[in-house]
Amino acid sequence: MKNKKFESISKKDEISQIFSKGKVVSDSIYLLKYLPSKKFRLGLSVAKKNFKHSVTRNKIKRQIRNIIYSFESFPQVDLFVVVKNTYKTNKYLEMQKSLQTLSKKIK
Repeated sequence: MKNKKFESISKKDEISQIFSKGKVVSDSIYLLKYLPSKKFRLGLSVAKKNFKHSVTRNKIKRQIRNIIYSFESFPQVDLFVVVKNTYKTNKYLEMQKSLQTLSKKIK
């Protein structure tokens, strides 16, 4: 893993602002909500309803962070990633390609 750090989005009012004013990009695996910002910040949501065990939810969050760390550059946005239920059936490389194509659509 590369040594690129970015801030996380954790406050409820920041998340609600992204959901109310932000733009959406999605596919069958991810829903990405983003809002232009001065620097890159990341928020992740893995629903307990879809993934019962905390070990699984944490693994998914680690995988997504690892995929985002591998990006060449980060867009200047607040990005909130929501993982859909179809994540279970896909392999890591498919998930990586999906997230990379979605991130290219962010402007």
